[in-house]
Amino acid sequence: MQRQLPKNVRQIGNVSDNPKIYVEDYVDTFLGQMGERDEEIIAAALIGEIIHEEEQDYVYVFGAVQMNLAGAEQGEEITVDEEVWGQVCRDKEEYFEEGELIGWYAARREGAVKISEAILKVQQQYLAKNATLFVTRDIEIQEEIIYAYKLQDLMEISGHYIYYEKNPAMQNYMIMRRRNLGVTPSEAIEDRAAKDFRSIIREREEKQEQKRTNRFMYAASTFLLLVIVIIGVTMMNNYDKMKALQDSLEVLTRDVEVQKEEKPEGPLVQEDTKPEVEEEESKPEEPKIKEETVLETSGEAVMAENSYVVQKGDTLDKISKKIYGDISYVEEICKLNGLENDNLIFIGEKLLLP
Repeated sequence: MQRQLPKNVRQIGNVSDNPKIYVEDYVDTFLGQMGERDEEIIAAALIGEIIHEEEQDYVYVFGAVQMNLAGAEQGEEITVDEEVWGQVCRDKEEYFEEGELIGWYAARREGAVKISEAILKVQQQYLAKNATLFVTRDIEIQEEIIYAYKLQDLMEISGHYIYYEKNPAMQNYMIMRRRNLGVTPSEAIEDRAAKDFRSIIREREEKQEQKRTNRFMYAASTFLLLVIVIIGVTMMNNYDKMKALQDSLEVLTRDVEVQKEEKPEGPLVQEDTKPEVEEEESKPEEPKIKEETVLETSGEAVMAENSYVVQKGDTLDKISKKIYGDISYVEEICKLNGLENDNLIFIGEKLLLP
């Protein structure tokens, strides 16, 4: 295809037929302005380009020149003679040198023009090429009906596109026509096509700016969410570590308490207990006691001055028997030393003797 499809378009109807029709907005504006005149029959020749690509035809209408059909109507029919068409060709060469005649437009105040033998004859006489157009409009409701010439007949097309682009040739023709009608620039109708084009460009720029803003906000939100997730994971890890440490401390505390509960308040004298070390450490200090003198009786140590130091393997029964020859003094030894249990004594402990 030699021409790229327009990007700024507005769809009219259901565009599904062949050919695909694109009408430039200045042309659509010009045809609408023609309907504001008091003439009974309004007509124009359409200028543009027809492109065939594979099985699809594309028709671009980017120009239009007025056709003067005054006196051409014969009853209900509309005809175009050689003189009128000759003037159309001259206007096309003057204002739209690059285009070709690809269709025509006709409307009347009573309503849209219906396809008839006279309309089809004009098409076949001047525009017999495949995909050329005949366009009519109901002026009261401003609704267009487009027909395409196919298989030697005019077939209605369900929809078309209005497209927007710079069109200096059509603008110049519209200015010239207004001047010929005696309309001053201050009285000229506002150029709706240019205004619509600028509005579309502005809307596109606003949408692009909004898209950029949305992308930035999305990126910022994603980054913030990532930071929050990282902080959350870190806090959870630290919490898990602190919880594990706390659990370990609680376990150690419980173990210490259990050991304290299991330890007897006054253990019986045993050979492998810690007091044995205390005995060994205290033995060298025994000679330092001035009022105590150790006596050897049958190989056993006995304390003088009415006291006795408990030795390894001693019980109150043994001590009583060792000092007094029998066990009858056990109760008195307990009372004198404040012992509730006569077997609760420790190595190195000093007992007062009765």
